[in-house]
Amino acid sequence: MEKEKASDRVFKYIEERIANGIWKPGDKITPELQLVEELGVSRISVREAIQKLATLDILVKKRGGGTFVNKFGTSSYMAEILPLLILGESNYKEIMEFRSAIDVIGVKLFVKNADDETVNELENIYEKMEENKDNPKDFFEYDMMFHRVIAKGTENSIFNKITEMTLNITKYYAVEQYHELTSEQRIIEHKLILEAIKSRDAEIAAIYMDRHIKRTIRDLEKTK
Repeated sequence: MEKEKASDRVFKYIEERIANGIWKPGDKITPELQLVEELGVSRISVREAIQKLATLDILVKKRGGGTFVNKFGTSSYMAEILPLLILGESNYKEIMEFRSAIDVIGVKLFVKNADDETVNELENIYEKMEENKDNPKDFFEYDMMFHRVIAKGTENSIFNKITEMTLNITKYYAVEQYHELTSEQRIIEHKLILEAIKSRDAEIAAIYMDRHIKRTIRDLEKTK
């Protein structure tokens, strides 16, 4: 079996102390050097784990003041951290293979249930994707936002939560693989999905969503 990374061990240690209520929202966690001694790992491993948790908004680092548990609600915490703990590390191809099933259903529900205001919100986000096609970091965020709005517009809480899980896993584990692919084809495909949604054509929107995801999977296979 592959040996557990030291940073993953630190990550789990911190997560467990938060989940068990030992460290509550607003509490300062154990200093880095003390974690190094307690866990028998390098300072680099501790910093890597803390940075991952900070990226997830579970921890917040204050310059010169240490690291604190962020002030979030239980539901927010579970939405962020639970899928990462249960599913573990996933690659982008695995995530997209899963999404090839659920996103097609989601866009159909969106067309059926979303109001005009939500459709307009989706269009605004698409325009931001176009504006940031040469800015990979912002483009990624708007791409994820596009799919979050579709999930919200389904008016289905279970679908919304599952989508949030997959996007969090993408953000945490697969963002580098995401950036291996260019933005040009994504923009074209999202435009087609958006236009079908605006026409309230659920079947065409589903076809374009399916093509978008399957094309992404094919391109990922070519990068191997």
